[in-house]
Amino acid sequence: MERSNGMKRGIIFFTLCTGIFLANMGFGQSKVFTNSQLWTTYQMNARLAPKWGVWVDLNQRTQGSFIDDQFQQAARVGIIHHFTNQKSVAVGYAYFRHYRPRTGFDEVLPENRIWAQYLKTIQQGNIQFAHRLRAEVREMKRTAEQATPNDAVQTFGRFRYQLQARISLSKKKSKLHPDWLIVSNEIMIHAGESIDRNIFDQNRLSAGYEWQAHKTVFLQAAYMHLLQFQPIPDRWRQSHIIRLTIRHQPDWSKKK
Repeated sequence: MERSNGMKRGIIFFTLCTGIFLANMGFGQSKVFTNSQLWTTYQMNARLAPKWGVWVDLNQRTQGSFIDDQFQQAARVGIIHHFTNQKSVAVGYAYFRHYRPRTGFDEVLPENRIWAQYLKTIQQGNIQFAHRLRAEVREMKRTAEQATPNDAVQTFGRFRYQLQARISLSKKKSKLHPDWLIVSNEIMIHAGESIDRNIFDQNRLSAGYEWQAHKTVFLQAAYMHLLQFQPIPDRWRQSHIIRLTIRHQPDWSKKK
């Protein structure tokens, strides 16, 4: 049993290190643009029936010295099917608004996404591991300098894998765990004919603290390091991000 647990920890450690390595490859020969961002999110994962639920998240993201300029606005909705409390699949739609003042172009690029995901959680002692695999089909308006009358929109895909560890900091065993330490890494890979020479999109490594304010409401503050390959050859964007999240998990399936 101890050997099995050690092997699982080794796999998790290897996955995190792989993400960090992929995110930093090519740094020595590339130009890196660095900025600071603030991401605020409201996220709801509501259970409507024993096997069905809905997902909603609303996002406001700013950049510069965290709040100087608009960066992104996003809204995501979806339907969830729960096989068990530990396994689920979801499909949905998302709408994004990308702002570009940082490049000198005063324009907003809209994006439509269709997404699907598989989520599995594993409990080991006071640690909960979550594996999330998400696929996206993205339709985005091209920038002013890239668009042509017959080619104003680009369509491509992306695969995302996230490994998250939630560590309970509560000393006493109870149904409520008011304090959590959360560490995660997410790797994103491009797919589609419009992708040129680099399929690696970005890596998100984060660590944060979560407090259970209510039976169904969680408040989270985290730091995230984001590294993303840019369409310009040998150019990367590195972002230091503060994430503030309200997670709402009501269970409306229970009869009163």
